[in-house]
Amino acid sequence: MKKIIFTVLLFQIVGLSAKNIIDKKELPEFVQKELQKTAIHLSNYKNQNMVKGGGSIASIGGDANCNYNVNSTSIQDLINNASIAEIRLADTASYFEDLFISDKSISIRGGFANCMDANSNNQSNTQTLITGSGSAPVISISGSSEAHNIVLQNLGLTNGQGAEFFHGGGISTLGASASITVDNVNIFGNTGTSGGGIAINNGDTDMVILNSFIQSNTADSGGGIHCLGTDASIAILGLSGVLNNFANDEIGSDEIGGGGIYITEGCVVSVFSGSKDNPSQYGISGNTSQSNGGGVLLTNGAKLNLYGQVFCYGNNCYGDASQPVNISNNKAYDNTVFDFFGNGGGIYAYGFQSDTQVYMQGVLINNNHADQHGGGLMSNTANIELQRDNAGCWDSVRCNFFQGNEAKNSEGDDSYGGALYLSGSNSIINNTFFEDNRADYGVAISLRTGITNISGSVLNNNGNSGQGGLVDNYVISLQDSPEITIEHATITDNKATTAVLGRLDFTNMTLNIYSSIIHDVNSGTLFDGNTGFMASDLDCIIAHDLVFLNTMIATNTLNENPQFVNSAQRDYHLNSILSPAVDFCVLHNTLGDIRDMDGQLRGWDDNLVANNQGNPLMVYDAGADETYDNDIIFANDFEQK
Repeated sequence: MKKIIFTVLLFQIVGLSAKNIIDKKELPEFVQKELQKTAIHLSNYKNQNMVKGGGSIASIGGDANCNYNVNSTSIQDLINNASIAEIRLADTASYFEDLFISDKSISIRGGFANCMDANSNNQSNTQTLITGSGSAPVISISGSSEAHNIVLQNLGLTNGQGAEFFHGGGISTLGASASITVDNVNIFGNTGTSGGGIAINNGDTDMVILNSFIQSNTADSGGGIHCLGTDASIAILGLSGVLNNFANDEIGSDEIGGGGIYITEGCVVSVFSGSKDNPSQYGISGNTSQSNGGGVLLTNGAKLNLYGQVFCYGNNCYGDASQPVNISNNKAYDNTVFDFFGNGGGIYAYGFQSDTQVYMQGVLINNNHADQHGGGLMSNTANIELQRDNAGCWDSVRCNFFQGNEAKNSEGDDSYGGALYLSGSNSIINNTFFEDNRADYGVAISLRTGITNISGSVLNNNGNSGQGGLVDNYVISLQDSPEITIEHATITDNKATTAVLGRLDFTNMTLNIYSSIIHDVNSGTLFDGNTGFMASDLDCIIAHDLVFLNTMIATNTLNENPQFVNSAQRDYHLNSILSPAVDFCVLHNTLGDIRDMDGQLRGWDDNLVANNQGNPLMVYDAGADETYDNDIIFANDFEQK
């Protein structure tokens, strides 16, 4: 579970020091910007919880100590009172209202047992329920005369209904200039056209969601959250979840859906929440779309940042390296006769003629289902990037992990990309594990046009030899002129049928493989398909099958068992004594990845192992791992500190 610990300003990770945060990956510009914005928002919330300019505090409830009695005064009356800056709700009354906040800074706080507690600010962690009328959002927010600060704390919001202009059911904004903090709020049982739980519609709106749940809401698109606008952003942190929401629109373009979250027109959503042990309770989990994007759909220049490692801003750090950001148990169905939908069980990213981007670091993408393509993620011309740095991560090896995703339908149509389906994308896949994923074609990854770079990654135990209604053809399938570079990767122990790599057509393609292990005896040959119209550069490969490599005049190849530490336990570190992969390769670094799957620097010359061909430059281990096990001083990664 994600835990947030406040210091004087931001979050502080106990025991974190500068020596641990070294060799950070250069983050995309939008990620840097949003992390900084989130840090500033949290700092302001911690230290300036009250609204700009101050104002009075009013308690409301049903007991004698209340400033206002709910039987004669409504919450809306207090919002309309210009002198009131904070409203405290006592649990001595029930609240049935639709609230409207326009051009005002205000805090609405629940969790007070009675008005005596409210007046003394003795707040518990309980949530005070506000039940909407069922004909409008529970809370509507507008106004752009100036930037406003709005705090919603310790509340439950239910029975809201999206209306004209304000499309969300729980919280709905329209053109608002506002910094909104949602802290310990449960938004559930709401409906809307766009955003069952939360809808942000244009405006310079910055929302931070802390320790809150958006669950069991329904909308045409964005069952949980809908965010639209180039100046709009949402950050989800702490013990938070977007859970069990439903997007029910099944007729329209392929840009509709988003069971959990729908992001469009340049909005940026950052997620820091999740759990490795309870992924059904946190993160983005259990959501369903009847079109595309079971967990998340983003389109038209939207940005999604999934950040599961620590980020530092100034002298302070926040995040939680002990837990991933998880996208789990989401489903994208195709309920039409057209077979156009049901793509991207976890994430669907559509980027046609726009700069749609997904950035992931420290993620668990598991047990998602797509009826058509991309069980874990489908990209249609959006840019995808998976990275890690060598600071702490929730799993020291599987810092990015696609596990147990499937693309499968019941109508006999071919499905593609158990974990990833990338079409027309520029994709960077670094230090990522793919396990137990399945599809008819490309049990792990299916590529269709675009440029894909895979480094420091392991693809293992995907497919099941065509059992259980799936064909399981190829670990990676290729079609429509893809360009793929694989460097320092390990592909092994999969159960694909036919071959490891499968080319499905005769279009031009580029295939580069460097410093990698492809020892996959249960998946057939290394390559299946026509070798014409193929540009290739193949060097330093340990493989179970050399036919294709010899045909393409590969250099420095070896047909031997790579000798992993323990394949049966899925430990694909190299056996430092027995493995022929140790000190087998020269430096390629085509993709700029200098660290292995553990975050260790590549290119350590093991003096106990003879370099390949006696070449002093061949000090780089083949595959995803660079073993230091024979280094008495640095075997425990001391050189990284």
